[in-house]
Amino acid sequence: MAIIKNLAFYQKSALKNLASFVGYDFFATGFISFPFDLINNLVPLRLKFSQETFVLIDDNKIKGLISLEKEKGNFRKLKINKFFLDSDSFVLSEQLVNYAISRFCANGATSFQVIVDESYSDVINLFVNASKFRISAQELIYKIERSSYQDTLPNYFEIFHDSDANNVCDLYNSVIFSYLLPVFEKKENYFKGDILNNNTSFKFIFKDSESDKIYGYFSISTSDNFNYMLDFVIDPCFNSYFLDIVHFVNSQILKRNKDFNLYLRIKKYFSNSDDIVKILDEHKAKLVRKNFVLTKDFFIPAKEFKSNKILFDALSTSV
Repeated sequence: MAIIKNLAFYQKSALKNLASFVGYDFFATGFISFPFDLINNLVPLRLKFSQETFVLIDDNKIKGLISLEKEKGNFRKLKINKFFLDSDSFVLSEQLVNYAISRFCANGATSFQVIVDESYSDVINLFVNASKFRISAQELIYKIERSSYQDTLPNYFEIFHDSDANNVCDLYNSVIFSYLLPVFEKKENYFKGDILNNNTSFKFIFKDSESDKIYGYFSISTSDNFNYMLDFVIDPCFNSYFLDIVHFVNSQILKRNKDFNLYLRIKKYFSNSDDIVKILDEHKAKLVRKNFVLTKDFFIPAKEFKSNKILFDALSTSV
């Protein structure tokens, strides 16, 4: 009979054979060793400092794995950042996903998100039809060639500081389509430094030096010093400066590594995403992946009452 266990209470050595099957990158970051895994499991959701992982075990073998971590700055939002199922274990997949979600809901979580490559139709079907997630948006991943975008290196980019987080947060949320704001909006702490982050990252802002107005924010992150991901947000009025950002990022990585791959994430829930895609298409950037962003939330909408008093009589509701 299949059982589900928290990885903190199961031998992590069993992941070695699994890693050889699904690829090293899947297991490269996030797992923590004893006794920190036990501490992370015991503390309240608000205080968790790492992802939490559950494994589906059948016949003494790991048949499935799911890892969730809270969103920085908002502990009630969680992201599924690792998910694996053996090819013959899809019958049990719904049990694994729903178990993990119910555990976190009991601790105060209200929203869950998973990003899935559109080619993984079985996984999408699992989350949408079995676990009742919905498709909220798309993310596009482009690969940027280093020989491209030879514009003059701009001098209006500055290193991001935590004191900029509030203005960057306002910019980020202002660019999101209003009807998707409850799903994707961020809080100020999301943008601040994180010493527990396993990835190396560099953050910059596009700033008007005279008015101190921030018109753009971008970060470069890597887990292996070879593959770099560029995430950015830019005021729609300044879309024409997007190529300057790409060129600047290229120059920053070249200072550290002469051989690398640079990828760019386009978030389709940004109001100016189509304009950025047009710029990339004009420069023949290569689209390498399309992801669906799936979400499930348990927000309870506030109801309007004519009176601000609510009466409840236990006797009147009894049978």
